[in-house]
This record gives sequence, C-alpha cells and structure tokens, in this order.
Amino acid sequence: VDTINALPPVTSDRPTVVIGHTVKGNGVSFMASNPAWHAGSLNEDDWKKAKQELIQAYEEKWGVTV
Repeated sequence: VDTINALPPVTSDRPTVVIGHTVKGNGVSFMASNPAWHAGSLNEDDWKKAKQELIQAYEEKWGVTV
C-alpha cells in the first residue's frame, strides 16, 4: 500500500513501474513454483484441494472463519 501511495499522480509525465516479486501458485501446495501450472487448468479434485488450502491459510492469517 505504501508503494502504491508513493507513486506519482496519474497526470505526471514521469514513467513509473512497480515490480512485484511473487511466486506463481503461492499458497497452494501442488501449484507453488511449478511452471506446469502457468497455463494449466484445475480439475474438480484439484480445485477443491486448492480452495481448502487457501481458505485455511486465510483463516490462520486473519483469524476469521470463512
């Protein structure tokens, strides 16, 4: 948020870029850092597993039950 707030205004003539260092599939055990998932698709079982892992991580981080 601090980075976004520090950007020059939209009306600025100054070129701006924000580079994010991310991990593809982060938070899903079988997808994280696995390049095969870059253009992959989930079957029903994979979707259920991924969804459960993400919900669990969210609940643990924020202390909220989804």
